[in-house]
Amino acid sequence: NEVINIHYHLTTIYDHSIFEAFSKVVQKLIPHMGAFESLLNIFCNNSGLEKAFLFDVATKIYIATDPSPVDMQVYELCCDMIDLVVDVGTIYSDGTVLLLRGVDRRLALVCVLREEGMDRQGIIEYNFQRVRQGLQKVLSLRQPGAALASHRAAATAGRVEEHRSFADKQTAAAAGSQSLRIELPNLIIARTRTAISYFI
Repeated sequence: NEVINIHYHLTTIYDHSIFEAFSKVVQKLIPHMGAFESLLNIFCNNSGLEKAFLFDVATKIYIATDPSPVDMQVYELCCDMIDLVVDVGTIYSDGTVLLLRGVDRRLALVCVLREEGMDRQGIIEYNFQRVRQGLQKVLSLRQPGAALASHRAAATAGRVEEHRSFADKQTAAAAGSQSLRIELPNLIIARTRTAISYFI
């Protein structure tokens, strides 16, 4: 009596489980699947990645993945990202490339360039790291406010007045913010002049 192993998958058309089920079927039909999995596993281990998929873009079926378990939410997120990239690609189909890189949790840098500019992707990535560091340093600066105003008043008059009029406070605050606006662009230029020159 021969024992037959039967594999089954619970699927529905209302989520991405149908794509995962078809992925399992397709993987059984592809020769040298072990080589694909081995390559993706080495890639994840040497790059610090949690998961890697080899997708067919048209059907959103993953041809291969590393041996770690597949999280359904992660798989759905990857499918949604493919849909987004395809939709954007149909809009900018004239050789325009969009690059999106996160600066922090709230800010993102979006770059538009021609397709031939991607030949310098390594330089662009290096420059982005320098620009992001400069932006993060600028964002970490705190506006001096009242401390700067009182320091300027003490240095000029040599004493701290006990009672200052509302107009004097407004003038000191305006002078402090004006000096801040002058210093910040100089800081940005000093931090990014070397990196930006690589674009030329």
